This record gives sequence, C-alpha cells and structure tokens, in this order.
Amino acid sequence: MASDNPIVSIGIPVYNSEKFISDTLNSIVSQSYKELEIIISDNASTDATSEICKSYSERDIRIKYVRQEYNLGSDLNFKYVFDVAKGEFFMWHAAHHLRSHDYVEKNIIFLKNNPLYVASGSPDCFKDEINDPSKLAFFSFDGNCYNNLKCFLNNCWRSHGIFYSLIRKTTIGSTELIGWKCIAQDWILIIYLLLKGKIHRVQEGRLLLGREGQSNSNVPFDGLINKKIEHFFPLYEFTLYFIKSISFENEIGVVEKINLYSIIFWLNIKYKIREGINVILRAAQITANNLFMRKDKV
Repeated sequence: MASDNPIVSIGIPVYNSEKFISDTLNSIVSQSYKELEIIISDNASTDATSEICKSYSERDIRIKYVRQEYNLGSDLNFKYVFDVAKGEFFMWHAAHHLRSHDYVEKNIIFLKNNPLYVASGSPDCFKDEINDPSKLAFFSFDGNCYNNLKCFLNNCWRSHGIFYSLIRKTTIGSTELIGWKCIAQDWILIIYLLLKGKIHRVQEGRLLLGREGQSNSNVPFDGLINKKIEHFFPLYEFTLYFIKSISFENEIGVVEKINLYSIIFWLNIKYKIREGINVILRAAQITANNLFMRKDKV
C-alpha cells in the first residue's frame, strides 16, 4: 500500500536500461520492508525502458514513474529523484544493480536503533563476483572522524555500496553537492556524510553491483572535466573539497590532517595510473574486437 508519508524512498534514475531494468525492479518491489516510495526518473530513454517501467507502475501503486522531456544528464537525474522523495530515509538504486529482499529491512532497523549513524548499508560485490566471498566489501565507518576518513580513502575504489546505502534524508538536506558535475562526485557526498556522522555496514543483506555504469564505460570522464587542470589532476575538485572540509574540523588533530593530506596526494597519483591502465586495456579490447571482426569477414 502506498503512503502519503513514506518512511523509505528509493530513487531509481534510468536511461536505456531495457536489458536489466526488469530484474532491478523485481529486486526492489520484492523487498520484505513494504512501506516504500519508489521513484523512477526516465532520462528520455530511446529503447523499451519506458514501456517496462510503466507496466511496473501500473501493477504497483508504490511506484511513481516520471519520464523527463529531455535528457537531463545523469547527475541531474540523480538529483531529481532525491529532490522529489518524501521519505525520512532515502536510497539511490542504479538501474543495473540488484538487492537482496531483506536489504531495506535490515538497514532501517539499524538506523532506527542508532540515531548517531547517518547511513547504513549491506555488504556488496559485483554481480559476476557473487560466488567469491573474498570479493564482498564489508568495511564500515564506526570509529572517530579521522579513522573513518582514513578508512574511506583506503577503500574509495570499492565505495559503491556506501553511496548506494540507506541514508537519513535530512542529513543531506538541501546541499548543492547532489548534481555537482565532476569526477568522483559520489566520493564527495560520502565525505560530506562522514563529517556528519558514522556509516554502518550490517552483515545481513546484499547489494549486487552491475558493471554498466559510467565509471566502467569507454568514456568514464565524459562531460565531467570542467577545468583544464583536471586533464592532469582528475581528482582536483574532490581534493579541493576534501582539504577545505577537514581544515577546520576540530575533531581531527594537526598530525592526523597532514596524514590525510598525504593519502590524498598518493590517491591522485594512483588515480592517474589507473586511468592510464584503463585507457590501454580499452584500446587493446577495441583492437582485439576489430581483428576478430576482420577474421569473420575473411
């Protein structure tokens, strides 16, 4: 049953997701916690996504389907589902992700019983890693501010499950960070949350990540580079935000701040190296595919 005052809102930004949107929506509508508001924002899809989402909204009154008149861009589409959500708790859900049926239930129980925590999530891994327990990300942020920030910087490459966790909506409020178009905007939001409180990871439930997102595409930085310096320093905006945010944080000592700055420095170097490796791997894959196609023609 739909409610005018839902406890939990789930925002699902979609675009040309016909291949996996049915499985995704099945994992959401089958949640054991039923008091949900499910918001689908279709970013002017050109495939069958619209028809599939409409059919689900006709069968489940909890689903609010909105088709945008034109493509807003992924950042503003994510912002839209957050802005219109009415729930006390909010969760983004990507169109290519899956969740276990108990995900919402287990995490809302934790948040209701632990008011000092701003968010809670379950262990996550990529869909193709589900049979390898060593790939599950279990880390959480239950310590002091410094240790939580350090833990994030050391695990930022696998922080998808934190961004897609269940969040107290008032913690984010009207911040302009949502919809900010830059590289690592999800990391920036996580840092914002960590400066507001702790983030837990319950042991129950699972989030299965798809590999169809922009970060795994052939153009991971498409439309995200706004300044020339970002061509050489991709994490410029994230680094600037991080330094400004912790500089006047009284809970973090001077030595601890210096340590965090040094981690950020090396993180930028690692990011640039990963970018270079990914470019080479993508070029090699394209070359291999072209050779394969030529053989087929011969």
